[in-house]
Amino acid sequence: MLGVADTVRHVEVEGCRIILDLRTGQYRVLDSIASVMWNVILGAAPKVSAVAALSLNYDLPPERIIADLDNFTETCLAEGLLTADGPSGHPVAEQAPSASSKTTHRPSWPRALGALIWTNRMLSRPQGFARVYALCAQLPARTGPWPLDKAVAAFIRAENLYWARRAPDDCLGRSLALYRFLGECGIECRHLIGVSRIPFRAHAWVECRGEALLDRRGLSTSPIAVMAPGN
Repeated sequence: MLGVADTVRHVEVEGCRIILDLRTGQYRVLDSIASVMWNVILGAAPKVSAVAALSLNYDLPPERIIADLDNFTETCLAEGLLTADGPSGHPVAEQAPSASSKTTHRPSWPRALGALIWTNRMLSRPQGFARVYALCAQLPARTGPWPLDKAVAAFIRAENLYWARRAPDDCLGRSLALYRFLGECGIECRHLIGVSRIPFRAHAWVECRGEALLDRRGLSTSPIAVMAPGN
């Protein structure tokens, strides 16, 4: 039984499948043929009818379609996008320690500044994306007495004191830092990564109570990865 690896997120956008590998932070946009094959591999589309349709649409013999499907499957397995035994249940990055503390912290700007510095430094390291995303994914659910507006104000003040190397194109580091900071303050929120196909674009942001925080550019994209405490 084949399944999507735990480190892979995917979504269909305008008839094509977009894949995000959380180990590397890299995206792959499948063409229409590969997108159909992906669905066949995962059992979302019947193999016989899909092969017949591809053979008819592209004027290729069914044997060629089946051979291409086998090759595509082997490539996805070799690259770690699929697993032979279905999802393994492993965390996003196995080297990430499990977060256990459920203590909430007061939303101060020094703590927000620390989250910004740590997140962006970690992202600049090899395999940094995988580790930061895994650590954030393992943050426990907390409930704190701190109001959202106070936390957001502290984060804004910290941003005014921190110069991001990739600003203003630093949505990933900024959003992960904000997600981590709010989570540690006991404020429930979600981290999202969205994609669009033409032109290809990826954007990361944080939502709280159904509203995007400090950034609405991702709302025109299709969510490919959603992270929330306890998920």
